[in-house]
Amino acid sequence: MQSYQEGKIAAFDELYRRHSPKAYGYLRPRLASRQQADDVLQASFLKLHQSRHQFDPGQPFLPWFWSILRSAHADALRRDQRNPAKANASEDHARAQWEEIPAPADMSGRNSTSGTISSATSEILERLSPEQRRLIELRTQRELSFEEIAGELSITPATARQRFSRLIKMLRRAHHE
Repeated sequence: MQSYQEGKIAAFDELYRRHSPKAYGYLRPRLASRQQADDVLQASFLKLHQSRHQFDPGQPFLPWFWSILRSAHADALRRDQRNPAKANASEDHARAQWEEIPAPADMSGRNSTSGTISSATSEILERLSPEQRRLIELRTQRELSFEEIAGELSITPATARQRFSRLIKMLRRAHHE
């Protein structure tokens, strides 16, 4: 943390690498959704960044960081008490975006309700790269969090979320064409 205070950006990456898995492990069972846990984790590290000048290098880092984490967690719970509908809004939004596209329930080209899919949907699926198909499978069929997808694909959770969002937009455009 002292290196980060001195302006060494790589030190932040190291703090995140070391402490985000345990922090996420603490948050996930305490929050309603994976998206919410991702958001609180991100808010915690943002608070760490914003208050880095307040850290006393003579004190241990972990208690200071965990107080930030618990504070971000409490903030999220208070927000949800004021508006419980928002607790799962992000995850529901991503799922709703996917459901608007008449994609098959599996990647074999069959729709689970009718047994067939439209030729337009079939053409859209044929245009996907293997990586895009894998991302769809991990998120919609295996219902993995973006953190879990990141581990499977060796990318960051933010990159996984961004790629999924872009893929949904691309599929929606292609289907409407």
